Amino acid sequence: MDKTIRLWDVETSKSLHVFKGHKSYICCVDISSLQSNNKNENNKNNDIGVIGGNGYTICSGSCDSTIRICDIETTKQLNVFN
Repeated sequence: MDKTIRLWDVETSKSLHVFKGHKSYICCVDISSLQSNNKNENNKNNDIGVIGGNGYTICSGSCDSTIRICDIETTKQLNVFN
């Protein structure tokens, strides 16, 4: 309810980063690895590529009517959908 997403190291119980930006409660969070799903080099139609850094992103939805995508490695916000 503090409008943040907290990334923790579960082995050491240490906080790694606090993602900020939402202006209201966060309703949902998903962590994804957005890597290329194209097995055939000649067919580029289904190639979504990597979004940022190592490809691991956090996607969050909030009651502020936004969806935010952040790169976990760089901790930078990549996109905001209103």
